[in-house]
Amino acid sequence: MALNTNALTLLATAKDHLDIPVADLTEDSKVERLINTASQFIENFCKRKLVNATYTQYIDGRASNRILLKEWPVTGGASTNGKPEVFIDNSSIFGAGSEIDDVEYDVASNIEIVRIGCARGNGSIWPKGQRNIKVIYDAGLGTTGTMPSDIEQACLDYVLWLYDMGSDRRVGRNTKTKGDESVSFETRLPPHIELILEPYVRSDFYSEIPVGVMNR
Repeated sequence: MALNTNALTLLATAKDHLDIPVADLTEDSKVERLINTASQFIENFCKRKLVNATYTQYIDGRASNRILLKEWPVTGGASTNGKPEVFIDNSSIFGAGSEIDDVEYDVASNIEIVRIGCARGNGSIWPKGQRNIKVIYDAGLGTTGTMPSDIEQACLDYVLWLYDMGSDRRVGRNTKTKGDESVSFETRLPPHIELILEPYVRSDFYSEIPVGVMNR
């Protein structure tokens, strides 16, 4: 077992949180699996990616000067000035020559690409079209081991919760009926972890918009 690319903490940090000696390698595979599970569950809860990565997004141009990116905060890109790369092509082929000069746009609030000028006769707006804009950009809150402390703590606490649940069947139990021994368990993140993650959850406004309808 190895850590996935979206892991929110390191094996050594998780072992310390679980009071497992560094020299004890017997449970490394199990702990890595729990880190991967916890990280994915947290990512699903937040409805967004959290670890730094490069993303390619296709967007409908709606004659607006702004386009909203799916992942944030934007940390850069591969353009000459370190900005996201932006391509415009109404045929959605995005061949040679479809990339626009990065002096024509800028990043605002770490989530929007704002048109600030254009040499193609469209003023300062993104031309109308269906999936006619392609953006390649870097975004994320950090790398594994350098995530914001509250997110890493949420992951560590969930790893501990999962670890304890595996060794003690009482952990995670929220109700029990004596008669027929009916027992129910938590099927969501523990409340204190959800509270930590709440500021990082994607707005329902974006997550509920169907693909291809953005910026209408």
